[in-house]
Amino acid sequence: MGKKWVACFDILGFSKLTKSSLVSAFCQVERCVLEARQKSPFHQKLGHAWFSDTFLFYAEDDSEGSFDAIEFVSTNFFEMLLLLNIPLRGAMACDEFYADETNRIFIGKALVDAFHFGEKCNWVGFVLCPSAVCQIEKLNIPATRSTYSRFKLWDVPTKQNLCVFHLHRTFRTRALLCGARFGNGSQFMRELKAMSERTASPKDKVKYANSIQFLNHFSIPK
Repeated sequence: MGKKWVACFDILGFSKLTKSSLVSAFCQVERCVLEARQKSPFHQKLGHAWFSDTFLFYAEDDSEGSFDAIEFVSTNFFEMLLLLNIPLRGAMACDEFYADETNRIFIGKALVDAFHFGEKCNWVGFVLCPSAVCQIEKLNIPATRSTYSRFKLWDVPTKQNLCVFHLHRTFRTRALLCGARFGNGSQFMRELKAMSERTASPKDKVKYANSIQFLNHFSIPK
């Protein structure tokens, strides 16, 4: 038990996929599990867990070193799966969290916070919750060390036409769709457009369009 960094992801459109093809759903989860297992061993400070289409990364504490580790692993996890045509939506929080790996018990404010904010977002992307923003500011992590601090204000679109800005003001400033951080999101743009063309769901097309708009705004041509 203690204050820790926690990142939570879920797969876009997974419920519909399980209804149409359980085999395809299993293959997506298996690919995500493999990526999670490959990422975590590189950082001994991190643990990981999953249930259905929800995937967690969690640190041992709320330190700057743990933030560096979980940010690196989370963004790389997101990127690799996007390139494998598995769209994710996620968020990172920093608050009280309890992890019992032996009994597979994971509870705490950080998990609720990360799941809540990630679930609200109507796009393919990754955001920092207010609790994470507060801890970054408390630790005074330089902008050059934090991907999110480099971006200007951005209203991440939410479900039911709600604006995350109304949930917490600082949330606007900390949105990330991997690829934008390199100054060139062309590869991720192609993947998002291809996935949008393949889906028949108008709601999912809106999610992809929101992510593409974000990349268009922040990507800088070489």
